[in-house]
Amino acid sequence: MTWREYIYLERNCIYNIYIYMGIWAFYLSIGILFFVMGQIFLKYDQNDSLLTTAYFSITIGLSGLILLLYQLSKDKITNKVSPISYYGLLAGLLFFLGNFFWILSIKKGPSLSIIRIFMAGGETLLLLLAGYLLFKEKITIKVFIGMVLILLGLYLSLCDDDKCKVF
Repeated sequence: MTWREYIYLERNCIYNIYIYMGIWAFYLSIGILFFVMGQIFLKYDQNDSLLTTAYFSITIGLSGLILLLYQLSKDKITNKVSPISYYGLLAGLLFFLGNFFWILSIKKGPSLSIIRIFMAGGETLLLLLAGYLLFKEKITIKVFIGMVLILLGLYLSLCDDDKCKVF
């Protein structure tokens, strides 16, 4: 197989995954790339966690302000009035607090991969429960088995070899 054939197959495989899963998977993949790069920069940062969180939040706030001004200018042209997103404001406050502790864990934690494994597993479990309790989402056997595997992966990743014997 030539390198051109390989690239063609690889590109079609990735394309088919996005077709199967939907455009949200493509958007999420781009978001993941940005999150990973951001976490690498946070790990390199030598400032105090509080100061880093302040700069981090200011950057997000300025980006949000630019988007808001853009949307309001579009609304002004079309004579549309956009309501204030109170859920967005509350989510922003909660994300700010979450970001502070996340940045603190990146600076104090053992490695980016362990922090991310713990965070992804914890978020997955809590969002599964929230979806079930708040939005009446169904938990299928496949989702349940996936959650058990995630929790097992968390356990295996976070325990020291001499402290926990699984098998």
